Amino acid sequence: MRLNIQELSGNTFSVDVDGIYETIEILKLRIFAAKDFPPCDQYLVYKNEILKDEQTLLFYGIDIGSKVNLVINHTNEQIDSPEQALQQGLPDGNKIQTENQQKSNKRNKSSLQTRKAKLNKKNPDDPFNIQLEILPIGQQMHFKVFPSNQIQEVVDRILVRKEKFTINMIFNGRRMRLEKTFAESGVKDGDKLSMMIVGFRT
Repeated sequence: MRLNIQELSGNTFSVDVDGIYETIEILKLRIFAAKDFPPCDQYLVYKNEILKDEQTLLFYGIDIGSKVNLVINHTNEQIDSPEQALQQGLPDGNKIQTENQQKSNKRNKSSLQTRKAKLNKKNPDDPFNIQLEILPIGQQMHFKVFPSNQIQEVVDRILVRKEKFTINMIFNGRRMRLEKTFAESGVKDGDKLSMMIVGFRT
């Protein structure tokens, strides 16, 4: 699932997340991986509300394609409202840090770099997200699958009475063999597949 993140400058970038049950804390780590903004300096605002680390995207109604505002706090002060976030996040609000603050920030950044590396290192057996378009009706669906799952398993999730239909699964312009796994078929995170329902069998 992809979200749009907008900075105060108006610059917008995209971040991929695992779904609506991902926490704001993990989202901040993904932003850190993409833009190198330390999570402790990030304030995320959606629909005039500051997002709390322990809550999920679902809690705030954030879904695929949603735009979340990113404010970077340059002042090391507590921010409690979206208005304060916009004020404190401006570059001209910089303050000189003490030596202890600088050392603490270095330790925090080192720890964050370690977490960033772990986040970016993916296990080949980890689940991933795929997009599925059902033709000819054009309905879009999203699934989390494992590389070892067979293509047939996705078909079974959608069509209960599949015996009445001829199903063609298409990937990169080619028909897929339903008994093959996603790994064997070369499907990766974020790939788009098409399910063609040909019609009733005679």
